[in-house]
Amino acid sequence: MDYSFGALLPEPLKVVLSKLPHGLYLHTQRVCDEAKALAPIFGLEFESVEVAAAAHDICRSMNGKDLLLEAQRRRLPIHEVEKQIPILLHGPVAAAIVRDEFGLVDKDLLEAIHWHSTGTPGMRPLAELIFLADKLDPMKKTRYPFINEVRECLVKDYEKASFLFISEELKRLVDSGQLLHPASVATRNWLLSRN
Repeated sequence: MDYSFGALLPEPLKVVLSKLPHGLYLHTQRVCDEAKALAPIFGLEFESVEVAAAAHDICRSMNGKDLLLEAQRRRLPIHEVEKQIPILLHGPVAAAIVRDEFGLVDKDLLEAIHWHSTGTPGMRPLAELIFLADKLDPMKKTRYPFINEVRECLVKDYEKASFLFISEELKRLVDSGQLLHPASVATRNWLLSRN
């Protein structure tokens, strides 16, 4: 398999990427491509965007029990919702690994990896870009039938696109009787007040 991520990625990250399950690797590549395409809209450099996009799902293939154990081992806060839906810990655990094992300490980078699933109030442009790029993977259209509308909005106003995505996603989760992560609710409120 040709792992065609950019040459600027740290070597430990390249090693982890080379071991991802095939489908997850392909998703990560699509997110990298999406994120780099969106970088000018957010006023960001390709290098930081590619590293954040490449690292965002390095723990996504871990099972729930292992994510909980790894989060505990790294002394990460674990919300009650995350205890019931431990896959939500894959971003925080990945950010901790990137910091502790790869030596990447840029706060914007770590924020983007940590919060790419739920969003967070006050997220900076890199975090918002990775949050959206992850959701705009064309293979997620079935899960997020509203992504074309989000993409159209993004070209005009990325802040409104983030609000549109999270509002529609929270509605989808409520309608299907699923738990809501409080960070997502707080992010929607922050985005609403920002717009």
